Amino acid sequence: MKEIFLCLLSPALLLAQETVWYRFRVGQILEYKLQLQGTTSYSYQRKTEEKSNLSLSTHLLIIPEEVNQGLSCLRLETRRSLVKTGANILEDLSSSETQSSPLFGVLRFTMDNQGNITRSEEITPAAINLFQLLNLLPKFSSSVNPGSSWKQSIGSLNFPGLPLAEFEFTYTYTGEKNGQAFIRLAAHQNIRKTKSEKDISVCLQGKNLADGIFTFDRATGELIKFTGNFSFSLQTVFHMPPGPEQKTGEKPTLPINTTGRFSLVLEKTSHLEKNGSLKRSGL
Repeated sequence: MKEIFLCLLSPALLLAQETVWYRFRVGQILEYKLQLQGTTSYSYQRKTEEKSNLSLSTHLLIIPEEVNQGLSCLRLETRRSLVKTGANILEDLSSSETQSSPLFGVLRFTMDNQGNITRSEEITPAAINLFQLLNLLPKFSSSVNPGSSWKQSIGSLNFPGLPLAEFEFTYTYTGEKNGQAFIRLAAHQNIRKTKSEKDISVCLQGKNLADGIFTFDRATGELIKFTGNFSFSLQTVFHMPPGPEQKTGEKPTLPINTTGRFSLVLEKTSHLEKNGSLKRSGL
């Protein structure tokens, strides 16, 4: 009787386990619009705090070059970019449909169908590297159930010359509706870490907060949209060896405070089919 019950139950268990995978097809170029708005601040010692507003808008083209046995070799290019910090325009290619952005460069990466990036390289150098954005994408297990949660982290971010701690995020599969799967991203991380290199030690302390939603089309294996808000505050204190004029044992310190607050929207706008026809998604 037990064996019969398990046989009857097994199909139901398999149906309850939902698979969400990425799928790419050579000849189909995915286009996404990326928008980011935010503010950053930076201060050290007794210097006046420097604040900056950041505005970024660009279109990302994900171009499959090869798809084989669950691995996709993809090229990432940007078009129609507009990047501003305060009143300064760093790049404005918003009126060009064909010119690739020198600011973002061109990136090639290999991704498996669960979202793990196994290899990446810059084809052309970039001042703004989008690799960390790719690492925000959910990495799925072979099957997920509503309520399934897992953690991911972004490797050490850097301001110029300033190391930052890893940012950790929790992903929760909240379920699906009308063929769309929803994954929530959240963070409430207290950061406390010490790093040492030669005679210099760095103490990091702060907080990382985030909340966002990924929407996937399970039938096509495509990300439809992500909307999220991110904020962090971090104090970094450099402890340096004493100079010749200082007493033995006294280590000069350099405290640096950084904060950031951003809203990010990534939305699929179209895909270009092999025959050259462009299918828009309404934007």
